[in-house]
Amino acid sequence: MHANLMSRDGHSRNGATRCQPAAPPHAHQDGDNSKPVAGAISCGHCESDNARDRKFCVQCGQPLWESCESCGTLHASSETYCGHCGHHVAAATKDRIEQFQHDLARAAELEQQHQYDDAIMLLRPLATNKQVRLKSLVQQASNQLKTVLAARDQQRARADTATETARQCLTAHAYERAIGILDAVPQALRSQELVQVLESAHAKRREVLSLAGEIREALQAKRWLELAPRLDRLLTLQPNNKQARELSEQLRQRLEEAAKKRLAQSQYAQSLELLRKIPAVARTADSEELISHVTELAWLMSDLRTEPIVDETLLGVAERLLKLDPNNALAGRHFEQLQQRLKAQLKDPRAAAVPWAAQPQASLLGCTIDWLGGAAQFDADEAVRRELLREHPGRFCVAMGLALQGVGLAHVNVNLMPTETKKSFLPQFTLGRRKPLAKTAWGLDVGGSSLKAVKLSYDPKDGRVQVLACDFVEHQKLIGQPDVGFERTPLIQETLKTFMDRNDMAADQVCVSIAGAKLLGRFFEVPRVHQKKLEDLIKHEVGHQIPFPLGELTWDYQILDEPSDADNANSAESYHPHQVMLIAAKHDFVDDHLAPFKGVDMQVDVLQSDCLALHNFAVREFFITAERDGDGDANDRAADALPPVVLMDVGSEATNIVVSSPTSVWFRSFGLGGNDFVRALIKEYNLSFAPAERLKRNPLNAPRINQFYGALEPELMKLVKDVERSLAALKSEYQGQSVQRLWCVGGGMYLHGLLRFFWRGAWLESDLVEAM
Repeated sequence: MHANLMSRDGHSRNGATRCQPAAPPHAHQDGDNSKPVAGAISCGHCESDNARDRKFCVQCGQPLWESCESCGTLHASSETYCGHCGHHVAAATKDRIEQFQHDLARAAELEQQHQYDDAIMLLRPLATNKQVRLKSLVQQASNQLKTVLAARDQQRARADTATETARQCLTAHAYERAIGILDAVPQALRSQELVQVLESAHAKRREVLSLAGEIREALQAKRWLELAPRLDRLLTLQPNNKQARELSEQLRQRLEEAAKKRLAQSQYAQSLELLRKIPAVARTADSEELISHVTELAWLMSDLRTEPIVDETLLGVAERLLKLDPNNALAGRHFEQLQQRLKAQLKDPRAAAVPWAAQPQASLLGCTIDWLGGAAQFDADEAVRRELLREHPGRFCVAMGLALQGVGLAHVNVNLMPTETKKSFLPQFTLGRRKPLAKTAWGLDVGGSSLKAVKLSYDPKDGRVQVLACDFVEHQKLIGQPDVGFERTPLIQETLKTFMDRNDMAADQVCVSIAGAKLLGRFFEVPRVHQKKLEDLIKHEVGHQIPFPLGELTWDYQILDEPSDADNANSAESYHPHQVMLIAAKHDFVDDHLAPFKGVDMQVDVLQSDCLALHNFAVREFFITAERDGDGDANDRAADALPPVVLMDVGSEATNIVVSSPTSVWFRSFGLGGNDFVRALIKEYNLSFAPAERLKRNPLNAPRINQFYGALEPELMKLVKDVERSLAALKSEYQGQSVQRLWCVGGGMYLHGLLRFFWRGAWLESDLVEAM
């Protein structure tokens, strides 16, 4: 047994006391969980004895325990060495005091450099130090931290005030003062916002100096027209620049005098070009009135030179131009020529009106664009052509295509009539060469503004397709108006009653259009199988093509290639799949569409998409000619080698793009039409729908016709972009398919200037450049 074994009270069994470090009250050292040894401990400050379980001296209140600077272990404040690591307590404290003082001095330097955040980061751990021997320094650090925080907040507030003041100086165009205010802010205190304001002030000051130098050079070289934009910009930057204002006034007078000389010579484009160079800040009320007047004259002259066709509006344009400028000899000659051409007879049966200006080599769409007003492959007596076909050119194409289906000459025979109401079953395959189903048929195209109707007859003996009758009936109120609502069906019924009262409805078939934009169309392929299995195969595929239950839809399909005996043989042709077109519509929509016809007891036999009706018309008009065989019977001959034809039907509520050939069809609809032009006029002139529609039809009622077309230009650009996207989609889907010619049809083409816009684009600017 060892002689110095310790008892539990810390004394050896032989009575000797073992040397051990004092333990702080309730503290554990190195994992020792034993209670602190009882006994006295001397205060390191007043040297008074205290019980070991106390934390603070009973005489001076100072802590009796402190952490070692080296290892962090608690020890009595009166000890000279750390009982855990043996480090000299006084030496460590001295080093810590020196580092403390160094950090305080460094924080003061950072404060002087306005680096307040760095100073605060340095002071915060000093101000929270718990070392007893550093108490006075800790208090100093705490006081210094408060000072730095207050200085930082004060300086930041000053920087924010300087930023706002500088911003106000920028608004007041006092760039030098703004720069001086912000330069006074120390670099360390500059926020991102302050830096941006300072950069803006420097940039504007540099621009002012640069403009002043350019103006001096232009004056010395007497380049007067170069002054306008520079003076305009300089006065925008420095509105109170007296010299610039005086110079702008002199320039305004010079430009107005020069413009009036051009105006007296009817040189409107040159005059307007000079007037537009007047600095905006120098323009007076008289200047603005002169610019408006010359702009109107320039637009009228531009329209008179470049409008594609002769119409009453163009004659009115010439008349208005002569009224504003009676001395314009060219306008006088144009007026006389227009009067003569309005009386001329059209020689081309497809022309919509007498031509006027020549089409530019490159149109806005990159192809030839014409207005299709009539048809060459449809016979009609002179009375029908004169009374309706010539009075409403281009509006009967869909109706003709519908009637073609009724007499069995359609290339696409899709019929969306509910099955129980169809008079007869139409074969669902083969594109073309069908036996006639009837000798006569009415085609009814019900649009947003009117009913267009055509009655056709077909005689297979001579191959003639003859227009027996046609009618044009406007609705009492435009269906596209916002307030129509539930009046739609009664309005159409009234139109149908008027039509039925005026016409003999005796015909074998009645074919009605339905808006293609409201239908669901799909193109897909199916394998070539025996014709008995083909219909079942297509019905199976339809279920996968349409995202609605088939029970909710009325649908029909067409095979776009000719089934033949090769389908039943092991030939190479039999491996090429069938191209199938599917058209569908919801029952509710079909029922609503047919409701007006049921209301007037009109039996409808065929319900066809207006896009496909237009395709049927295009194929007959551009690709099919009648040839007689040796027995005198007529045969249809398709011009398969001809390029496809593109028709654009601008209606009141939508525009259809149809690409047709004897063996294929492609179409796209988008919801932009004549009603969008009306809404643009409503916004521009603060009108209701009906007056805006009347103004659209007669733009000469506008006080300033250039203002009228300026309001329409954004909508027309949207229309052009939609057509461009459609043609791009066609080219993407059919590689190498280029459009060489586009025919415009529909009531939207009656907007004066629409065809010209598709030819040239902007109403005025391009023509001004051309005229200069």
